[in-house]
Amino acid sequence: MVSEEAVRRRSYEIWLQEGCPDGKAVEHWLRAKVELEAAQPTRPKFRAFEYYMKLYRFEEWQRAVQPKPRISVPPQVRMATRVSREKRPAAAA
Repeated sequence: MVSEEAVRRRSYEIWLQEGCPDGKAVEHWLRAKVELEAAQPTRPKFRAFEYYMKLYRFEEWQRAVQPKPRISVPPQVRMATRVSREKRPAAAA
């Protein structure tokens, strides 16, 4: 990704090289952007082998048995109790 400031500077240089013509700002901007993007180094292509190795390592990590902490107090099952109409609090008026 080329910064806007770099494109601005390069388009200004192109404008000066062409003798400061009027009405070609967009053309200079696009030309500068294309030149700067072409000059940037391209990223190496992601190889399938590297992807599968990372996937394999992740799956191995998931399969590894992790030690579980001891539970000092076992969980208890609690049920909600039904509240009768007489015991309900009065509705806010």
